[in-house]
Amino acid sequence: MTSVPVMSFHSVGDVGLPYDLRHLTTSVGVLERILKWLNRRGFATLTHQQLFDHLADGKPVPAKSVVLAFDDGYLDNWVFVHPLLKKYGQRGVIYVSGEFVDPSEGLRPTLEDVWAGKLKRDKLPGLGYCNWAELRAMSEAGTLEVQSHLMSHSWHAVSDQVVGNHSPSEPRYWQAWNRDVPAKPFWLGWSRQELDARIPMDEPNYESARSHTAPRCVFDETGAPRIESRAEFETRFEWECSESRRLIERHIPSQKANFMAWPGGEYDARLQELALKHFDATFTTDLGVTQPGDDPTLVKRSFFAQRSPELMGWDYPSFLHFVGRLQRLRGRGAYRLHTFLAYRLIKLAERRKKK
Repeated sequence: MTSVPVMSFHSVGDVGLPYDLRHLTTSVGVLERILKWLNRRGFATLTHQQLFDHLADGKPVPAKSVVLAFDDGYLDNWVFVHPLLKKYGQRGVIYVSGEFVDPSEGLRPTLEDVWAGKLKRDKLPGLGYCNWAELRAMSEAGTLEVQSHLMSHSWHAVSDQVVGNHSPSEPRYWQAWNRDVPAKPFWLGWSRQELDARIPMDEPNYESARSHTAPRCVFDETGAPRIESRAEFETRFEWECSESRRLIERHIPSQKANFMAWPGGEYDARLQELALKHFDATFTTDLGVTQPGDDPTLVKRSFFAQRSPELMGWDYPSFLHFVGRLQRLRGRGAYRLHTFLAYRLIKLAERRKKK
């Protein structure tokens, strides 16, 4: 039986994500370098169904197999990832949260338009999220299948305990999301001033948790708190499961949304039990690799050193770390040297940045 690592990305582009998400952007150069390396080494990139059938039923897969996963549905996955996967004959999966899908219609320009000389690279779309037309196009092209990341992918108050106040030094951008759900697909384009205008300065910050993990606390017009019952919470969670799957299969009828990745990697045994009423398996952020014989409904993923501002324009450390992590998950212990060297190079870049 074959060990199949699931290697996870988020944003892949020329511009990093804002705030505390900035480390989730991989440069386009890193991804292209990875895809070239996978091709040279003879790796096959699997679909989620192929991986599940291998784990659950022992169906054979190539000895060198990997799953490439892209969380959150960022627009740059259409602009950069889709063309590169197409160019190198590889595939991956994109996990989307229904409330973040862009409501626009039509296909926006991609790196292929740059290659064809139709526009300059700096004129490509900036930060944002994919729309359904783009998600459908990627799925039908076989570059990125679309699977669930639930609906809200947010945080919310879980009690009336105040833990601080909104301030420029502590931007709880999800408070703006929760106030204006239809605006969520556009928040990456907000300036800091626009974000602050949506959240009153000095507004209390309450004890909070990820929206899919705990009963929420809501306040009535008098400010009195009310916490969801457990039954209400579980009904809301199941709606997130069923509605996210319904939306994907409605907009992309050529594929099934049989799988879900946990937002932020947070789950428990009860949530997993409820999720399996709607999906064949869920994907965690538990580091490692799920082996044949393990529970095939709860699949581990692995992350690598993607990009911080310190690594802009320097692809090698992230690429090296990806290779080391992937090979170690496949049982190649000698590749510990790759990850060790990658960490040293990243620390060096951080020191250089501080000077």
